Amino acid sequence: MVINFLILALVNNIDLSLYDNILLLARGEVMHVITTFSPTPGGSGIAEYLFGGFFSDYIPKGISSLIALIWRLVTYYPYLIAGVIIIPLWIKEIMSYKKPL
Repeated sequence: MVINFLILALVNNIDLSLYDNILLLARGEVMHVITTFSPTPGGSGIAEYLFGGFFSDYIPKGISSLIALIWRLVTYYPYLIAGVIIIPLWIKEIMSYKKPL
């Protein structure tokens, strides 16, 4: 759904019907399945490359990279940043835990 909202917000003069919204959602799900099997973590690079082709019917070529970047910034990178903060704290807590004898 994030892709649908980004297209509505950033593409001028577009009116998406219910069918268009469902089609965009389905294309996003297919892209998600493809990136699941990609060799890069989180489908990095693959998702951005596929984005322009999957959504070319709705997004002009000039701004597809911008929308793909915003989409990844909203949906993927926050989890990486959270992991960078949470994992070291979690490891520190586990390492400081002592088993009772």
